[in-house]
This record gives sequence, structure tokens and C-alpha cells, in this order.
Amino acid sequence: MRGEFRGWFVLTLLLLSVLLPLAAVNGQDEWPKIGDSDEGQTYESEKIELTKITSRAGGRAACAAPASQNDIGIAGDAGDNMSYARPLGDDPQFTSKTGCVDLNDYYDYYTFNITSSGFDVEFELTIPTPAGTNDFDLFLEDANSSLLDESWGNNPVEVVSTAGTSGSGVPGLYYLLVSQYSGDGDYTLEAWTNTSLPRPDLTPSNIAGDLSAVDVGDVVNVSYTVANIGAVDLVINNTQNDSYDIFFVLEDPMDSWNVHRLEDSYSNEFSVPGPMLAANTSQQMSTAVTISDNIPNGTYLWSVQLDTYSNVTESTQTNNIDYSSAAINVGAVVTCFGTGADAGTGTDAGEELSTAIDLGHQYTGTLTGCFDGQDGLDYYSVDIFDGQNLTIFLDGQADADNDLRLFDTVGSLVNWSTNPDDMEENVSTIGTNWAGAANTYYIEVSKFSGAGEYTLHVFTNGSSPPRACGWEDQDDLGLGGDAGAADKASSLGENPTITGWGCLDDIDQADSYAFDLAGMYGVSIEVNMNSSTLDFTLIVADGQGNELANINSEGQPMYYDTSAISPADIVGSYLMTVLANGLEGNYSVSMTLIDPPPPDLVAASVQCPEVSEGASTDVSNGTEFSFSISGDSVLGPSTMPFFWELNLVADDGTQAALLLHGSYTDELAGMDGEIISESGSFTLADDIPLGVYHCEFTIDSAGVVAEIDESNN
Repeated sequence: MRGEFRGWFVLTLLLLSVLLPLAAVNGQDEWPKIGDSDEGQTYESEKIELTKITSRAGGRAACAAPASQNDIGIAGDAGDNMSYARPLGDDPQFTSKTGCVDLNDYYDYYTFNITSSGFDVEFELTIPTPAGTNDFDLFLEDANSSLLDESWGNNPVEVVSTAGTSGSGVPGLYYLLVSQYSGDGDYTLEAWTNTSLPRPDLTPSNIAGDLSAVDVGDVVNVSYTVANIGAVDLVINNTQNDSYDIFFVLEDPMDSWNVHRLEDSYSNEFSVPGPMLAANTSQQMSTAVTISDNIPNGTYLWSVQLDTYSNVTESTQTNNIDYSSAAINVGAVVTCFGTGADAGTGTDAGEELSTAIDLGHQYTGTLTGCFDGQDGLDYYSVDIFDGQNLTIFLDGQADADNDLRLFDTVGSLVNWSTNPDDMEENVSTIGTNWAGAANTYYIEVSKFSGAGEYTLHVFTNGSSPPRACGWEDQDDLGLGGDAGAADKASSLGENPTITGWGCLDDIDQADSYAFDLAGMYGVSIEVNMNSSTLDFTLIVADGQGNELANINSEGQPMYYDTSAISPADIVGSYLMTVLANGLEGNYSVSMTLIDPPPPDLVAASVQCPEVSEGASTDVSNGTEFSFSISGDSVLGPSTMPFFWELNLVADDGTQAALLLHGSYTDELAGMDGEIISESGSFTLADDIPLGVYHCEFTIDSAGVVAEIDESNN
């Protein structure tokens, strides 16, 4: 049985055919407004089209004749459209400029330029008294007439700004409109640009923590000063909320990438609320911070970061971070002193090409190096002759993530390997434009995280060492080459269905494949090894790097599908990686698509007749009433056009009149939200008998769309 959305009302036949008002309209006509009645909201990329209404409020012309006016101190009237807008100059900053609007002069247009990136402008309009009679509005537009900000309502002051809009920090031409809604008289206009606008300004300083070595789980008291050096107080009230948080970070002083934000026991960012400070005041604070388990061993500076998510509008946010002057050690900190340093030289390999340790001509061998808290980059050089190739392997290192790159004599990048975590890295001239070319090559070993000794294997023979997967004939999944690690993933395209073989060996320990899902399709993945002794790993992650699956084969097939992902979240990018875990062998991959969920069309709302809350829904013959409907798409996609209709139905179920009908022919992508929004009016015929009726809105009235739920149509 099809369900319908019903709006009930009573049809009463009155002898005098008197129609009770459906919606009382009180007060004076208003200019068309965008949005609802919330004051001061910002609406991006909306066109403001103000059309003169024949009966404006006010009732008198209080301003002087246009030629005799003196809007913002310039002789004459500011123009009533953009073509005649009065210029405010570049980066306007002024106070107490006046202008006049009334019944006949109801628009004053102004124009101005923002000259530099990063600048914002704010305007404040003060309306003349009496407030109960005078109602002026303020609108801010860009050069394309797109509405950036508006402020309207019966308020004594209206404020608009480019801050928080698409015009924020964007240089160019802009327009400001003062509009009379009711009343008349002289208004006052003020403007501030960029840092001339008084705002709070938060900054931390004097950061200090326990300098003794600590471990994960230890509690450290961090002391610091929080200051508001701006000209405005931080406040929380009905119109403004300057609440903000303080975050705590440990940063490696020698490696700006090795940064870790402290977490709470639920692995969420740890923070404490910041104090509400008056202008030009400060507060000394101390917070007990637990060293969370996301902090690896190392040497760090304490960092205090204020208002990381920009809740407070400040005059500048470049000074919200500061660091301690002294470092703290977390866990057992590795030192390379006494380890023979790099390549057995007793010294550190240089951190640039010119200071690389020279391994000599045609070097083949194994060497060790070391990274600690002060060192994260080592260079080595090798010379080879024509016909030779250079191949380098970097062993995986527990609790560390090191990467490998190869450069030629002029510093051009030849090859690179940046596998995650403690995986092995390898680079070679084979398969590059430098294959078989004589050159001085530079080997770069870099630390991403962790510390300790690393092991490097270098081959500079006339031929490369043998490989289980071969050097040049790999064809992973039939894609014409070796699937690289995550940063060199092979693309499978959109909504892939593929079956093929891949290979992993001691040099190639990771194959990654990137793909996209569209149209709410899901995917099912099966990975099989060619030997029951192989223990490979399948990892699937989304486009934001969130791990969705991590499965060890243990000699068995590995399966994953996206059925656990909500249809609302399934569209996007994905990365599938097969890891060899130090083993080698072939694997097969089979990917099949999972059909998207069926559509679900919902008759969402009916307002029939449209009346004010609490007003009568009685309607008389020969009179007109209004109505509105909306319908939604709440689940899967569909390409099937369908009809909809709104009927007036008697209490006994018979149709009395067809009020409105239509069709929907656009393709539905799935979870489209509101797809039908219609309104209209209808005059009741004299021959419709007295009785109780309801309005019945039916979406997909012919039942042509195969839906998961037909009862909500």
C-alpha cells in the first residue's frame, strides 16, 4: 500500500463565501532578503537583485535634493546603482562619515578597492533614531555582484565584513550598498581595513617543562604564559564566542617533520581551555601533560599552540605558537657516538652532496650508518663506468622509518624509495634514463622518524644481482610494469573490475594500487598467494590515509569488501597495498564491484493550506488557498524519470481535485537530499461539497522507480 504525506484541513461552505485569511500579513512591505531572519548571516555566491517595490515604507522625503546632498562628505548623492557608485578609495578606513536615504532616495551605492592579499574590510552602519521607525540595511558585494555579507533587521547598528567570506584576503573591486527599508534620515558609516580593525591577539611565551628524561605514561608539568596583546577583550556572550583551546606538541629541533601532538587516553588531541583575557593582559599557567604513546623515543622541544582551529578572529594568527628553549628526552635516546659513525669512517656522512662520503669507483659492499636526535641525513657517492648500473638496498629498521634517494652528479633525482614505517627501501639506475650510464652518483639516506643504526647494501657490478621477480619484465596485474609502493601506486581507475597476478621479492616488498569508487558502487577484493607458506599482508586505506583493513594471509586467501562503509561515505579514493613481509612469491588479485543501494524517494513535507501557526485551516468555496511540497532522495542513484502529484482528497478517500503535478527527469547521484520543492495556489470550485479534506502528495505516483522502501512515497 502506497503511503502518502498528508496535510489536513477543514473545508467549510459558508453562505457568504467569506474566506478566513490563510496567513495574515502585518506591517510594511520589505525588500527581498536572502535567507531567513537571522541577523548578520553571511551568504556566499548569492546574487542580490533588489527590485523597487511600489509602496515603500517611510512616507516622506527627508533628504535634500540629490544635487544638494553631501553623502560621505562629497557633494551630491551617492548613486542608486553600481554604475554610479560613489568611490571610497583604496583600503577604506574612516569614522563618522554621513549620508542620507529616504522614500525617494532609498539606495546609496559605494565602491572601493582592496589593494593587497590578506586584507579584510569591515563596515559599520549606525541608523538614525527613532529605532522603531527607521530601518536601514547593509549589503557587501564583489565585482561580479555576488553577495558576500548582509546585515538587516530592525537594529540600531548593521555590520558587514569580508572576513569569513570568499572575499576574505582577496584584492579587487567591491561594492557597499546602504538600503532604506523604512523611515528616513542621516546615517553614519565607519570602515576598518585589515589590522586597523581592533581584535584580540593571542600569543604564548615562557614555555618550560621538566628537563629530566621521561617515558611514555609519565606526567610532566608544563608552565607557560598566555597573553592577549590585542586591543579587544576575549568574550563569551549571546553574539560572540571567543572560547579556544591550548594544545601541547613535542617537536624534534633537528627535524621539523618529526612533530607529535600530545593525545589523551582515547587517542584524541589533548587540550585545555584557554583563559578569557582582557586586552593587553596575560596569565601564567601550568598544565599536567601525560606523555602519550604516540610519542617515539627522541629529543624534543615543548611547543604550546593556541587556538589551533581559529575559533577566535585575531588581528594576526602567526604568533599563536612558541617553543621551549631547552629540550626534553623521551625514552632511551640513541647517540651515534662510539658506533663507528657512518661507513666505518668514525665521522658523520655529510648532509649535502658536496660533503658526501666517497665510496670510490665501482663500489660493491655493505656499510652501516647511524641517525640520532641531531642527525637525520647522510650522503654517499659512488663512481661507475659506461655499461654498469648501480643498485642500492636499505634494510628495514625496527622503530624507525628511513627513506632512500639516488641523484646524479648535477643533483638530478634518478630514483627514490619512500616506503612506510620499517619497510626495506631500494633504488637503482636500472629502468631509468641513467641505465648503463657512467656518472658520479649520490646516495641519500634520510630519516623520517626514529633513530639508530641502518644497513646499506650497494651493488655496482656490470650486471645487477638476480631477482625473483626480474628487473625489467614485471607486469603486476597486467598493467605493464611493477606496482610501486604507496607513493608510486599503480592506478586501477574508477570502479575497477580486474583479475591478475603480481610479484614480490626481497627487493620489491610492497605493491600498491590506487582506485576510485563512484556512483555509490562498492568493491570486493580477494588476494591469493601461489604458496601456502607465504604470509603476505593486505592493507586497504581510504583517500585520507585511514586504514580500513590490515589482514595477514597466513597462507590463506585474504578478503575485503566495502560493505561496512556507509553509502554516504563510499564515494572517494582508495589505496590497496600487498606487503611481502620479507618473503617473495606471486600473488593474484580479483576485484569485483558491489552494486549501489537502490534509490529511496520520500515525500518529505506538505504544507496545505499554508497558514500561520495556530491560524484556521477553514477554507470557503470560491476562495483561493496556497500550498507547498518537498520531496527527497535519501539513498541510492537512479536514472529513471518519474511523476509526482498533489491531490485534494475527501475524508472517504475520493479525489476531489488535482492541485499540482509534475515530473523529475534529472539523474539521481544518490543521497541527493531535496530534489522537489514546489508551491502554488488553488481556488476551490463552488461545486465541491462541504466536508473534511486532506492534501495528498505522492512522489513517483506511477510507481516506475524500483525503491528499497515504497511506503514513504
